[in-house]
Order: sequence, then structure tokens, then C-alpha cells
Amino acid sequence: MRTRKVILWTLGVLAALLWWMHHTSRMTYEEVEMLRESEELAHARKTLREWTEACYGTYAEGRRYRTTDTIIECFREASYLFGGRAAFSVSEGMAVLTVDDPECTGEAAEDKWHVLVVCGQHARELVTSELCLDLLYEVLFASEPGMAWHFLPVMNPAGRERVERDVAREGCWRGNAGGVDLNRNFPSWVDDEHKARVRAQWERHANETSPGAYPGSERETRAVMEVLTRDDLRVDMVLNVHSGTEAVAVPYDCCALERHPLYSQMVHAAQTAKRPLYEDPGELGREVHEKLQQWLERLPVQQASHATILYESVGTLVDYAVGVARVPVGYTVEIFGVDEPVARVLAGPDATEGEVCFAQFNPAPGEALDRALRVWSRYLCDLAHAWKEMARK
Repeated sequence: MRTRKVILWTLGVLAALLWWMHHTSRMTYEEVEMLRESEELAHARKTLREWTEACYGTYAEGRRYRTTDTIIECFREASYLFGGRAAFSVSEGMAVLTVDDPECTGEAAEDKWHVLVVCGQHARELVTSELCLDLLYEVLFASEPGMAWHFLPVMNPAGRERVERDVAREGCWRGNAGGVDLNRNFPSWVDDEHKARVRAQWERHANETSPGAYPGSERETRAVMEVLTRDDLRVDMVLNVHSGTEAVAVPYDCCALERHPLYSQMVHAAQTAKRPLYEDPGELGREVHEKLQQWLERLPVQQASHATILYESVGTLVDYAVGVARVPVGYTVEIFGVDEPVARVLAGPDATEGEVCFAQFNPAPGEALDRALRVWSRYLCDLAHAWKEMARK
């Protein structure tokens, strides 16, 4: 009898223990789920912060130049952090990142405005790839809906890396690994006589404006052509980013006497985009805000081949895009440049020719670089949005 009581008492204790464990475990599970979700959120925030600091720096260190590998890795990581919107791919060995609007589907997707941004075409223009990186941040966090952005952040990785390795000796290098000027290597519709006349004007610069063995001879050129002619992608607008001056140029590059059918609309859109950059002057301070706006109002907007600061050239990316690939809109955007005498002063009395070239085509790290990137990334966003609104009407 006593044994039976002991057994019953033991079973009762076990039942109570199981009941307690059941309810306690359920609460613990819920708590664990909440903890896991909070940890994932904290990890995501930490990862985003790490990505931002690695790709854009911190306020304390100021803006500085990233290596080619770092820039490409920043774009690759963006596809993981913003997987619902960003997709990374490789075309002919070239990094391509697409930032899309996932909520724009069905009939609305047909009105989506697709923008292709090409940076880093010329090796010595390091600031242009930095601009692509800055524009990526602007697009991810401030772009309007109904837009799809396609980034080629470093069109000429081998040439850029050559400059990075030794700015003092290679800072003037413009071409790809083989010395071909990639902005002269695209197919063009102009006749051979016109090509010869234009290229004769650049005979003294032949060592840095080589058009290549034939149009499209270079892998980098073919990569861009592949993106522009894909069956599953309709590019509405091309932005080719360069440095050497500050200007916005519209097609055609090749022909001083021939204007693109949308020339007037392109100029109008470029001028429309010159709205106040910062609604709240407090973001930068009123004095800085006013200086930026004054600078923007002086920005030249003109036909590339008509501008006194630019020149006729055959085989350019924008001419190929709008004249051969039938992209409706294209701009060549020059985001920084100083005259050679000024560059020599900036580079210092003991500077090499390569260092002078770097100063001529790239703003100094810190405040100058930050200003150029901040202003131009916002401007290009506004320019694309202006065209989207014009196309909708």
C-alpha cells in the first residue's frame, strides 16, 4: 500500500512538472522568438552601419577615395542588404547593380523609367566611380517610386587599378589596360571621312584617345553594349559620368551641325533639375547652401560638340546609346575639373605629372570631394526624375 502511495505521489509530481514545463517552455519559446527577432534586427542595423561606414566613411574621417575592389564590393553587398530591391550581376566581367521599385508591377511597370549610369570609363577620373557610389545611396534612400536604376560603377577596372597602384607615375592614364580610350570605341553611324576629320583634330593626343582596332573591339565596350541591347531591359536614359570640367552635355558628340531630335527637351530637363538642392538650409548651414545653389545656377548645359569647353568626338558611349541603340535620352555629365595651372598649384611644387593630373581631374579628399559628390548625386537624381515626369506627360 505504501509503495502504491509512493508511486501515485511520484506520478502526480511528474504530471505537475510536465504541466509546468509545457507552459514554461511555451513562454520561453515566445521569448526566444522575440529575442531572435530583436537580435536579427540589431544585426541588420549593425550590418547596414558597417556597410555605410566602409563605403562612405564617417563624419570624423571625411570623404576619401575607395579602391576599385572596395567600390565593387560595396555594390555587391548592397544586393544582400537590399535584396528586395537590388540585384548584382556581372556582364563581360563588369559589375552591374540594378536597384528597382518592387512595388511597381503590372501596368505601372510599363511606365517605369529605367536609367543606366556609367562611371569610371576613363582611368584617371577616379571621382566618377565615387559618384556612382554616392548616387547609389541617394537612390536607395531618397529616390522617387517608379524608377529603376542600373549602375556600372567601374567601366574600366583595369585602367583605374593602374592609376591606383601608382598615382605619381600613372595619374594621367586615361585608357584601359591596352591603352584604348573606351569613349572612342563604340560603333558610330558617321561616315569614314567625318571620322577621319574629327580624329585628325586629336592627332597630338593620339596616345590617349586611341579608338581601338575597330568599334567595339574592347571587352569593356561590349559589356556596355550588351546591357544597352538586352531584350529584357528597356533603357530610357543614359548618364555617362566624367570629370575634367563641370558641365552637362547633350548629344551629339560627333557632329557640331547635327542635333538630337530631343535636344530642346534635354536642355529643358537639365535646367528643370536645377531646383534647390536642400529644402532645409540647416542641413549644411545657410552659407554653404547658398554657395552650392549659386554654383548650380552657373552650371553649363549645352550640346557637347557645340560647347567651347567640350569638343567633337566619334565613338562615344552616349552617341552610341541614343544614335545606334535607340535609347531616348542621354547625357554626358562632367562633375569636376580645374585648369592645369591651378592643378599644379593644388598638387604642390614637387608634384609629378601624374599627381598634377590627379588634381586636375579629381577633387581633393575631404570637403572638396564631399561637395562634388553631394551636389552631383542629388542633381542626377533630380535630372532622372524630371525626365520621368516629362515622359509621363
